[in-house]
Amino acid sequence: MPQDSKSRKLDQYIVRFPDGMRQKLKDIAAENGRSLNAEIIHRLEQSFNVATSIEDIDAANKRLQDMMDKADKRIAQLREQNTLALQVEMNRRSPEDSEK
Repeated sequence: MPQDSKSRKLDQYIVRFPDGMRQKLKDIAAENGRSLNAEIIHRLEQSFNVATSIEDIDAANKRLQDMMDKADKRIAQLREQNTLALQVEMNRRSPEDSEK
């Protein structure tokens, strides 16, 4: 008598595994205390999370690069101000001060 469970009415898809993959998945599923189906579902869900994580990392990298660009510009401004202040100080000194 065929099973009439709720899960039997869910979407189904036939997958052709390369040689050895089915057994490898079964072994890992057993280690993790899951059925083969649950292991496959778990791994698919993880792959979606990885994609989201990569998008988050890319966005964070862009923000970090923007911050670094702003910091580089500010450092250049401060160097220029420092150079100008040093020039003003050198020009302010009299020739007698520089001989001492």
